[in-house]
Parts: sequence; structure tokens; C-alpha cells
Amino acid sequence: MERRRFVAGALGAAAGGVLAGAAGQAWAGPRTPAHGPAPTARAASALAGWSAVPAPGSVPGAQLYKVAALGPRHAWAVGEEALTTGAPGRPLAMRWDGSRWSRTDVSSLTFSGRLNSVACDGPASAWAVGPPDTPPGRLLRWNGTAWRPVGYPGGDNAVLWAVAAGSGGQVWITGRHAGAARLLHWNGTRFRWLDPLPVPSPEAATLSSVLVRSQGDVWVTGSRSTESAWLGIVARWDGAWTVFPDAGGIRSGISGVLPLADDDVWAVGAGFGIGGPPGKPPGSILVHWDGTAWTSAPKDIGPGVLTSITADEQGRPAWISAWDFWDQKRTAYLRWDGTTWQVVRGPESTAAPSPYLSDLTRVPGTATYLSVGRTGATAYPPSEAYGETTTDA
Repeated sequence: MERRRFVAGALGAAAGGVLAGAAGQAWAGPRTPAHGPAPTARAASALAGWSAVPAPGSVPGAQLYKVAALGPRHAWAVGEEALTTGAPGRPLAMRWDGSRWSRTDVSSLTFSGRLNSVACDGPASAWAVGPPDTPPGRLLRWNGTAWRPVGYPGGDNAVLWAVAAGSGGQVWITGRHAGAARLLHWNGTRFRWLDPLPVPSPEAATLSSVLVRSQGDVWVTGSRSTESAWLGIVARWDGAWTVFPDAGGIRSGISGVLPLADDDVWAVGAGFGIGGPPGKPPGSILVHWDGTAWTSAPKDIGPGVLTSITADEQGRPAWISAWDFWDQKRTAYLRWDGTTWQVVRGPESTAAPSPYLSDLTRVPGTATYLSVGRTGATAYPPSEAYGETTTDA
């Protein structure tokens, strides 16, 4: 498969290579932050298992790519359906009512390709972007009844990758505009493109995820191409850019970040390292920032992909969604027990013979988590949209 697209997109399919070490550092464990005590350990037996939830009605090949939740009965997931080897799919958007997913009507959307990201900013308001590959980048808003296109500056020549909602109706979108990767900010009244990401060749950078930690504190991840490889990106916008050192080694991409404090940041992704025969799987990336450097964290999962990471209701590390090369009959997660990351397996199901998770999130105000993806190893037929859920005991 296409290694560069795999990493530069949002790590959506598995293909060759092997992971190099992250920044050459040995793991010393996360530093206990000065703002509070170390998290209390959780016993694995106290955790509820993951279970599949209905995601009916998608046309194979289909997948859900990103998920965002506003509350117990209000979440969105987006992706694509009707994908074939000869043509792109068409947009897919599903809504969560607290027990199941149901598709929404996107027949008014005339473009092809997937919806790449979604954000919720109110009971009757959500945002979505896509497709991620070529201009024009589409920006959509749910008005409580239907998805409608939204215009923004330079839209004809821009691509959009990811969207996140902050407080006060603010929205943050990653994209490429005027030849450089940057953020597009909606302040509730107007759009404004922010300064280019200050990396070498910003036109060759892809910011595949965005997270709003607090008002004006925005984190992005992705990858940037060099002449011979590509490197993972973690960066922060708080009125100006801070770009962290390369987080995953050579030929890597970072798909998710969890900033807990300035000296306590987790990042996940996948990388291909140097060499290796064609068809060799990627290596999963799990690194921690202690305020000075990235260090690789041990994880009881071998070749594969870590796609996203989320915190629990108390702001502690919680779950990482994963794809395990050695066990493709069920989903895989990493769970933080207060000291280490432990592998937790999802259910086996004939309806999802080789499931792949693209994203997960916690439902605000609850201890419930939602994950989304597809039923097959690739998004091509017969793969369909898929989801799982769990609630911490």
C-alpha cells in the first residue's frame, strides 16, 4: 500500500515498514507533574469490556473516520461509503443517540470522497470537513436538520484536514492555504487564517488532527515530508506556534496527542523506520514529553498502529485506540492503569471479521467512551461502518 499517504493522511490503513526509536531516548516514565499527585492505579478487573454497537445502513466499502461527542445522547461520526478500487467513495455522516448510530442524509453534498473530521459545538450544531486530498476543501455545518456548505476565505485553493470546537462557539480547522499548513479560526463571527506552521517546507506538512485543550490553547499533529522521508509533527498554538521536536523517528506520523501539562504530553501514531521488505507492517508509536524531550513508552503491542488517545473524566490518561498486526480478529486498545499502558482486547464478531479503529473519544459528563472504524482490514467492500463502546466501572 502507499506508505506516505498512510502516514500523511491520518493513519487509516496498514502497510510496510518498521518503526525506528523515538528521538533515541530510553523510557524513564512520565514525570509526576507539579500540579498534583500521580494518578491512582486502576485494576484491570474493574474495567467494563468493549462491546460492538450498531452502525447500520452504510454502503460497502465504508468506514467511520472520526468521532466527536457533546453529551450522552449526542455524538457524530463521519467517514465514507461506496468506496471502490476504481473510484472514490461518497460522504457518510452518522449520529449517536445514546444507544445506536443512525445515518443522516448527505444527498445534498455533491462532492465525492470522505468526510475527514467532525466536531460538535451544540445540540443542533456540528462541523465537518473533507475531502482531505485536493482543493477545494469543503467545510460543512449541521443546522439541526441538514448539512450545509459554509464558505471561508480562500476556499477554492485550500484543503482541510481536521476540525475541533472550543468554547464560546469558536472552531479551529487545520488545512493548507497559500502554500502552507496552518489553522483556520472561526471566532463565532468570522474566519481568519493564522500564521503558517513554522517548519521546513510548510507546504509539505499535513496536520491530520486538532485538539482544543482550552480557549486559545490548540494542539495539532500530523507529519511533514522531507527529501528522503517524513517526520511526525506535534505543535501548539496559543497565539504563536510552538513546534515540538520530531516525535516519532524517521518515516513516522503522529495521529493523536493528549496534553495534560507543559511537562506531561502523550502522543501516538505509527512509523516505518528505515529498511524492511515490502509488506512489513508499521510500528506503533507511543511517546511522552516531560518538558525537555520525547521518550518512548513501553507497550505490550508489537507492529501496528495507534490511532488516537483520550483522557478520562478527571483529566487523566485513559484509552488509546489501536490496530494490532498480530491479532486482526478483534480490536485493540491500550489502557492506562496509573503506571503503565496495558493492552485490552475488543470483542470478536463475525460481523466484523477484521475490525480497524480510526478514532475514539470520551462522552463528556460520563465515563463512557465511543470508538469508530470499519469492519474489515481495508475500507473497500465488503467493509462497513463499525463502532464500539465501553463504560469505566
